[in-house]
Parts: sequence; C-alpha cells; structure tokens
Amino acid sequence: MPVRRLRALVLVALAGCLVAPACSRPPAPAESAAPATRAAAPAPKARPDILLVVVDTLRADRLGLLGARRPTTPALDARLRDGLVFEHATTPVPFTSPAVMSLLTGRYPQHHRVRLIFQRLAPEVPTLPEALAALGYRTAAVVSNMVITDEATGLGSRFGYYDDYVDEPVRWAGTSERPDFERDAARTTEAALAWLERAALRPGPRFFYLHYMDPHAPYTPPANGAADFRHPRPAPVDLKRLATASRLAGVTDGLEYVDRYDEEVAFADREIGRFLDAYDRALGLDKAVVVFTADHGETLLEPGRQRLFAHGFGVWEEQVRVPLVLRAPGVAAGRRADPVSLLDVLPTLLELAGGPPLAGTDGRSLLAAPEPSRELLFEGSGERRGDQIRAVERAGHKWVITTQGGRELPGGRLYFDLGADALEASPLAWAGDSAPASLLQFFSADPDPSGLPAREAILLGRRLSTAKVRPEGLPVVGSGADEEARKKLEALGYL
Repeated sequence: MPVRRLRALVLVALAGCLVAPACSRPPAPAESAAPATRAAAPAPKARPDILLVVVDTLRADRLGLLGARRPTTPALDARLRDGLVFEHATTPVPFTSPAVMSLLTGRYPQHHRVRLIFQRLAPEVPTLPEALAALGYRTAAVVSNMVITDEATGLGSRFGYYDDYVDEPVRWAGTSERPDFERDAARTTEAALAWLERAALRPGPRFFYLHYMDPHAPYTPPANGAADFRHPRPAPVDLKRLATASRLAGVTDGLEYVDRYDEEVAFADREIGRFLDAYDRALGLDKAVVVFTADHGETLLEPGRQRLFAHGFGVWEEQVRVPLVLRAPGVAAGRRADPVSLLDVLPTLLELAGGPPLAGTDGRSLLAAPEPSRELLFEGSGERRGDQIRAVERAGHKWVITTQGGRELPGGRLYFDLGADALEASPLAWAGDSAPASLLQFFSADPDPSGLPAREAILLGRRLSTAKVRPEGLPVVGSGADEEARKKLEALGYL
C-alpha cells in the first residue's frame, strides 16, 4: 500500500513520537498480502532472498567494475567484485517510466504499452513481484522518483509493501534554478532501513526493489557528499542546449556539470553501501541474489548531440548502456561481453527463485549460454520536433529509423559500425535490404507506431488539458497527472 494512502495513520504514529525519534520521517506503509488473484504458494527453504537495486540515470561507464576513470563507486565495486559483470547491458528505452516497466515485466515497451509518464500498466500485464508473490515471496519496494510512484504507475498494488514518499522539495542552496522533487540517496537509504528493520523480524523469502534517484538532473550533490571532483580547465557550453531543469545557477562550464554528476554517483554509492552493510548484518548478503543496474544512462558532453545532460531523446550508446551485475549463490564470478538487456532480469530472477517462466516476456535468462549475435531493440524520442527513433543492434552494428507521426522520414535511416565509431559520431546511410528485417517488423508491428498510445491519443484529440504536450506536439505525460504533479515533473526536467 503506498504511503499516501496511509496519511490516516499519522495520528497514531504521533503518539509514538514521544519516545521514537524516527517519527521525523513519514510513516512506513503497511505490508499487504499477495494480490488475491495470485494465490501464494508455500515458500521452500531453498528459495533465496532477492535484492534488486536500481540507480536512476547511471551511465555504465561510471561503475568502477566497468572502467570508471574516477572513484565514483568504491562501495559497489567492493561488494560486487565477486559477481557476474555484464559489460554490454542495455535498456530498451532511455526513459524511466517505460524502462522500469520493461525491467519488471520483461517486455519491450510495445508489449507492455507504457510509453508516457503517468500512464499506468494495464492490470492484465503480469509483473515480477506478482510472480514472486505466487512463489511465497514477501515483496517490497522503496522508490524515489515520482514518475514510478503508485499514483503515476499503479505499481503499488503489485507489491506487498510500496514506499513511494517523494513529496519533499529538495534544493541544495545556490546550485539549482528550481526545486527538485525527489528523495535523495540518504533519505532513500533511511526508508530502506525502515523496511529492513521490519523484514528481518519476519520469515522469508523476500524480494526487495530499491530505486535511487541520484544522479538524475539537476546534478546537486550535498555539501557533505562522498566526493569532490575537479577538472583542470573549463569547457564552456551553450546553456540553450540544456534542459531548464539541468541548468545550475551561474554554471556555464560543461565539465562542472560532469563533476557534479559524478559527485552524485559517488553520493548514491556511499548510501547504497550503507544499506548493503545493514542488509548483510540483518539477513546475510552472501545468501541473497543481488542484481544491480540502472534504468538508463545520460548524455554528458558526447560530440554531435543537440541536447546535453539529458536522456530519453535518442537511442545512442551513452543513454542505452547500463551497468548490470548479478551476484548470487552458485553463480560464478566473472565477466561477459555478450549483449544482454534489462528485459533479462525477470526471467533470471524467476529461474533463481525456482519458479516457472512467465509467459509473454521478451527477455532470456542471464544464466543461459551467451548469444553474441543476439539482436536488441531500442526506442526513444527524437532531438528534432516530433521525431520518434527505433533501432536494432547486433554484433557491434546498429541500424536506426527515424519516424514522425508513425511514418518513416525520408533520409531517416542511419547505420553505425560501433567497433569503428563507438561514439556514434559518423552515421552512415543504409539501404532497406542491408539491415535486419526485425527492425522493420518491430516498427510495423508496434501498436503505438508514433510512440503515443492510442487511448491517450483519443483523449488528447478531445481535451488537450488532460496531458502536458511538448512544444513539438507530442505529449510526454498521460492523462492521469494533475496540475500539481505536472509542476513537479517540470522541476525534474520531464517537461
């Protein structure tokens, strides 16, 4: 049950505040039973606890285990060094709402149908927590991005415990032009520890999904953060290329933004380490299945990008590449370079839990043999007005189609040899018969070829006030968001 539905419990909690300093935080949500439509089976002792940790907007190259140049993730590196590291993991879409739905359903966005912020997942689409609950798991989540609150997604009913308290405006003095509505890493860890305190008293198995918001823009690490990065000389940037929410007051040096981004990564790393230490003391980290990943990456100062310090608008490597590490009893430590996806997390965890596969998924277990020539599909909105971009990547090659209004644009076909052009700075044209047929099939079979679900399109055609519309005419927020929610989304740069 989400926090906002438990405001009535505040009066009861206040009585305890006379003796409990922890009452300065919002009341914890009550834990509900597994969904009535999915009867919970007795949990065998062999089923391990499962911990899924996601860091919003974390580039793959900021994890030390994946070659970060700065000490941005010492805590994670130490705790995951004996895990299985996937060097080429991707998200199907560099946009939080649909990416998280892909993570929790194992489906591409065109199959789970969530394309917008404040667009709820259809009830008939099964999720990872529901499948685990049917195996006897107690399921819980602490999330710190308002676009994946229960209000925005309906995910609260899929978990037994769902803490989505992100109502506090956060702004570190003098660093940002507008408030940032989120829950920072320190408070996220405190919320996770509150769950852990209760979970340790109840029998398992347990599934816990923990989603940190840092380092999402604006990059505003606290003064007492975990790092203080510097650079030798400035790299001026045109602030018009930055979303308003990304701009820091008085900062025109692009490398200053990179420093702040990296400092936020280090801050999140420190707080994740604090939680993992507590988890280890309470439940034993070595006995649990741990998956660490991100929903998507971020463009920083990559050449050729029209928009800097942002995500969601392209299918470019810095946005779709994510860290992914699996640490589990019986899974050998090592590294793999074959292409894998967030879609693969659900089938992997169900296999490790001893459960049956979930029908309708697009992913494959990470425990399966590597498939070096596997094709992975991506989608994003375009840098130009009204564009939508779809792509397929296979064996180091990427083909891209740019569309508008569901129709392919002339000259919108691009090809990249990632082995020779890792930064995708020099696109080449491709003929219709030189790309995998799956890309054209993927596009033609999409029930929302413009990227806008038909139901939302109907609403927009009748009442434009039901959704926030981008200047180029394509909405980014569904009809479920009220004016207050839109203002908060604007502060986070989603509008």
